[in-house]
Amino acid sequence: MPSLDEMDEPAPISERRGSRSLLIDSLVVTSSSLSPPPTDIVCRLYKRRWYLLAVFSFSSFVQGYLYNNYGPIFASMQKAFGWTEGTLSVAIFSVLIVGAVLQVPSVTLLERYGLKTTVVWMSVLLVLSTAVRCVPVTGELLTTLVVIGCILTSIGGAVTYILPPYISARWFGPTERRFVTAISLGSNSLGTAAAFVIGPKFFEMPEHSTIHEVQQRYYDYCYWQFAVTFIILIVTIATFPREAKLPPSVSAVIARTDMKEALPALLRSRGFWLVTICWTLTNGTFSGWLPVLSVDLVQVGIDQDRAGPIGFVVSVIGGALGVGLGLMADKCGHLKAVLIALCVLAIEGSVWLLLLTRGVLPMSLAQMYWATVLLGGATSAITPIAFELVADISFPVDEAAAVGVSATLGSIYCSIFVLGLKLPIGTWWMDWFLVIACVAALPFALGVTESLHRSQVDQTEQDNDSNCDIIHRIR
Repeated sequence: MPSLDEMDEPAPISERRGSRSLLIDSLVVTSSSLSPPPTDIVCRLYKRRWYLLAVFSFSSFVQGYLYNNYGPIFASMQKAFGWTEGTLSVAIFSVLIVGAVLQVPSVTLLERYGLKTTVVWMSVLLVLSTAVRCVPVTGELLTTLVVIGCILTSIGGAVTYILPPYISARWFGPTERRFVTAISLGSNSLGTAAAFVIGPKFFEMPEHSTIHEVQQRYYDYCYWQFAVTFIILIVTIATFPREAKLPPSVSAVIARTDMKEALPALLRSRGFWLVTICWTLTNGTFSGWLPVLSVDLVQVGIDQDRAGPIGFVVSVIGGALGVGLGLMADKCGHLKAVLIALCVLAIEGSVWLLLLTRGVLPMSLAQMYWATVLLGGATSAITPIAFELVADISFPVDEAAAVGVSATLGSIYCSIFVLGLKLPIGTWWMDWFLVIACVAALPFALGVTESLHRSQVDQTEQDNDSNCDIIHRIR
């Protein structure tokens, strides 16, 4: 683990990514292009920003894992505790709806108490969410504790979506922001992916295992999760940096609109609504479907053990694609074009999946992998692109507030989707719903106007040397 002294050292005088150079030693600038014009701005990129990103990303990884905790092991929960599809839907719904309710209030927590306190609060709740699951009970009491644990996971995870754009804006330079947001959100996807592999592997047991043995294996699983979250809490308290003393860019200095004033502005913003609805229809639908992937694929003869690797590959590729596109967008821009291309790929993947599950195409495991990877990779990669678009279009509304409102709407939609599992009609409707949602999202992507207000502020300062008067550098 790096020492705090090492992390406080400034980065080298210049650090290149592609053809662009970022000035990251501390410097004083005077700007006349902003209204009101900030004067004597000291800008600096700290080395410890990468350590901060690593700690938060691992916390986000664990939150993604816990969100997807029960779908991949649904067959084992059926055997050990008599779970039904309705029980699973209640557990997932509790995560989604509580997160939807608390995402906007979490912005107020962030504004009032700062980044470190918010991340510590997230870690404490993840510890509590795993602790309540360790109580060895069965029957209705077990279901109640599972739901409580899911609610605590959701309360702690309410900041998982709102913090990545906030961290990238407060700690990273203009040519790093989209890449960093994609890493933070991709870590959550990797956590979801890990649950698809680790969960079923943990429950690999002989077929003649007794119910009591499966129950004991479940509690061993919960003890392991508690240990991991407790270690994260200790590391976060001891080493997570506080707010950066100096801003990384000119746009980071401009006063943001607080949550009370931001909400009416966002609700009137056409660009905000277009991006939010596009993201909600694609990623919101897929995020509701992914935790019940193993339940849906049973209809075509794919059991829990084979569905798990599919979910893993889908989530990993989605996270990796998001990071790659974030890096490309930092260098080339064209966020709208990327968003449209991802919507088209999502449509292709959802149609392919529907044709397989309805028997129009001959069923094969290879085709199921390709269809779900195409669908999941595209919809997962939309998230960092959409959130950065929302943050840029809504500027100077605070990044956390803009993304928080967008994520709230998405979570409410996703919750309604998951509740469909309680209907006595099976899961056939999900595949149709995926196609309809992805097709419906495309017109919204086409209507987006790429008005990147925040990026324009930073670009103006980089291009106009007369507005950037370097007075001194802090060595």
